[in-house]
Amino acid sequence: AIDAFVFAEQYTKEITSKLEVFIHGFEASALGVGQTGTVTTYCQILGSSLGFAISPCRYLMATQGTLSLSITALYSATVAMWAQMMLLQIGKVFIFFLLPLGVLLRSIRFTRSAGGALIAIAVGFYIVYPLMVVADYALVKDDIFMDSATGIPPPYASIAIPPGPHHEQGACRGDAEYLSTLMNRSAFLEPMAYWVIIVSILLPVMNLLVTITFIRWLSSFIGSEIEVSQLARVV
Repeated sequence: AIDAFVFAEQYTKEITSKLEVFIHGFEASALGVGQTGTVTTYCQILGSSLGFAISPCRYLMATQGTLSLSITALYSATVAMWAQMMLLQIGKVFIFFLLPLGVLLRSIRFTRSAGGALIAIAVGFYIVYPLMVVADYALVKDDIFMDSATGIPPPYASIAIPPGPHHEQGACRGDAEYLSTLMNRSAFLEPMAYWVIIVSILLPVMNLLVTITFIRWLSSFIGSEIEVSQLARVV
């Protein structure tokens, strides 16, 4: 058996690690496009001072916006997972500091309400929040994690990173493969949306909302009252 807290941390670290790999790949691809798209060959007409310039890969610069948007989205997803890891770490601190303090305040007549609120917060972030992260794994494992038993890759195990094109002997090389990958729906567009929107943003937000709702319910159950809007602003 494995502790839910440990499992939640391992899952969050693995998702973060994969997102960072995607970011490095897209940054390398964007660098390759930038270097290749700006290469210019100057051709001088024989016997004159006239000439013309050729930039065979310049049209690829139009895709820089897509790469920049992808990198920004992946960075946002990574930050969201960092925040989830931070909340898991905070949950450990809460159970050791807020829970004893809450029990102490709960035993005093004039601070019972505050004590109940602290107990609810400690229990919520130490028990409910990591369990919600474990539930995230159960929801996405068939889509992004390889099943060792079958060996069949899941549909969104990775995001296809467009290979950076290069300039060679006055011609653009690798541009066809780069563009086909960038426009591939099943290999690039759908996995990108799944990793960024579902795995890294929607599910962490739902985890936090469920945890806050539980904290509010538990605090009212033990005789306290917490405003959800105020708690959300604090978190």
